[in-house]
Amino acid sequence: MSYEYEPFLTHIYLPREPGDDPGTFGTLPYHHKRTLHTDSMGRVDWTEEKGISDKGPIVLHTSFAYDAFDTLYTSTDPKNNKIVILSDVLGRTVQITDPDAGVRKYTLNGLGEIDNETTPLNQKIDYKYDALSRLTLRNDSEGVTQFAWDQTPNGLGQLGGTSGPFVDKGPVGVPNGVADVPRISTGYSYNALGQLELSLQKFSAADGGLKEEVYTTTMEYDNFGRPRGVGYPNAGSATMFVTFDYNANGYRKSVTRGTLGGGTKLVWETLERDANLALVEGKFGNNVLTHWTRNPITGLVDKITSKPVISAGVNPLFEVSYGYDTAYNVKSRSWNGVAFGSKTINEEFTYDILDRLSTLEAQRGRCQSGRWASLWVRYPWQSDPHNQERSCNI
Repeated sequence: MSYEYEPFLTHIYLPREPGDDPGTFGTLPYHHKRTLHTDSMGRVDWTEEKGISDKGPIVLHTSFAYDAFDTLYTSTDPKNNKIVILSDVLGRTVQITDPDAGVRKYTLNGLGEIDNETTPLNQKIDYKYDALSRLTLRNDSEGVTQFAWDQTPNGLGQLGGTSGPFVDKGPVGVPNGVADVPRISTGYSYNALGQLELSLQKFSAADGGLKEEVYTTTMEYDNFGRPRGVGYPNAGSATMFVTFDYNANGYRKSVTRGTLGGGTKLVWETLERDANLALVEGKFGNNVLTHWTRNPITGLVDKITSKPVISAGVNPLFEVSYGYDTAYNVKSRSWNGVAFGSKTINEEFTYDILDRLSTLEAQRGRCQSGRWASLWVRYPWQSDPHNQERSCNI
């Protein structure tokens, strides 16, 4: 049995073209197709991607094999790299062999929890759990880390804190053979609705630290349970508190932050949204208005323009225009405006069959010979393994 999707992830829009009957549907085809094949038991045994890259037609074939217990056993990529997954009689993964990452092994208990793990570097990691299968201890090459549950007010079922890895830090900083001081401790508290309202991180002076450092983050909520404010760690200075405001429909309208003098300063504000609730115009804290122009059919951003609030008639600080391919990848981008010295920077992008960026070419001004100054880059998953650059002085 096989399934084919062509074009792959086709987008449907309405109407199809300007002037078409409003009841017709059209499609925006992608540039490749995917075939998904299943065996007689309904398991996917291979997939295939066909399409056009910047070097021409390309086919990517990936295959899968299963063991006698119907568990995935191998996965082989288009370059014949094979990942092997071993399972126990209960179908639980006990070993993964990856040609890139190496071999990772697991030992599981009767509840399916990982008792210990061996990394590709042959490092051992042990785990312990409580009666609810929640992790309570991790012991690795760095030391022991403990996890505490249900130990804070309103924190039933919540993580109350962590501590570790522990190090040896005896009286007056002299090691005494006992690992009893955690390098890092965390603590959490919750409100009556179970929402996180305080997060604390404490870094000890162990391992040569000059002093203990404590960072506290606070959260406040409105009557609807929405975040109303965040107090960020002070890092040795006054705590910065950020406040969120919402419009009548419940969408975030603005963000402000406190100032040293006790006042507030705007960070950004939403001024307009379209019928799809996409942002149309906003104001930033530096008194810059930004406008987003979108394609009415796809909703993709065609242009972003920013101007000072007090000088709406002058040339924009910057303007960015976008062009897209049939897969909705950005194929071109153009920058200009006062912020770029009134010059224009043009960028061109190409993609492979998996929609990964293949090449980037940026052009800025012209060389003395009259040619554009350009930078051209090829990305490592392309067939050419070497990045290339071309440039000339402007």
